[in-house]
Amino acid sequence: MYLDEFDNALNDFKKLDYSSMYSLNIACSQELYKIIQQQQSVIETFGHAMQQLKTEIDEIKAKMN
Repeated sequence: MYLDEFDNALNDFKKLDYSSMYSLNIACSQELYKIIQQQQSVIETFGHAMQQLKTEIDEIKAKMN
């Protein structure tokens, strides 16, 4: 006999606990979504900064001509 993480007796230690895997999958997916949202925010910030720099470069080029 084997015990799980909650000290419940297990007869077949090779059996998968699909409900636990499902819950873990949801938690992992939620964490990945948070990371993706943070990365998207950084990408948008860099995109705005790049656009501002491009505008400044275009203004400098116009003054030089």
